[in-house]
Amino acid sequence: ATFIRKAEEAITSRAKHMKAFEDFNAALPTEDTAEWLRLVEAWERDGKQPNPFAAKVQKISENAVRLEMAEEDAAQLRENLTTTIHEDVSPSQLIAQGLELEDH
Repeated sequence: ATFIRKAEEAITSRAKHMKAFEDFNAALPTEDTAEWLRLVEAWERDGKQPNPFAAKVQKISENAVRLEMAEEDAAQLRENLTTTIHEDVSPSQLIAQGLELEDH
């Protein structure tokens, strides 16, 4: 009886998950989903192809983040588009201080 009950639950769950996937997939651009399908099928046929499921994370150093934030601050100052959190602390300085606190 347990196996039958679990099988019935699995069938019901499968239907719900398939419906959710179909709704999600329909909301995405067709060209993106077609390209994704092509990549997955190529990898399934030939494991030497790039794994489309592998995360592609670009590592960035803390110094690079600080530099980018400083450049954004400078651009906002030039264009007079500054966001004030505190008169002595820019948003990027606040984030940088948060990064320092996280390190300790």
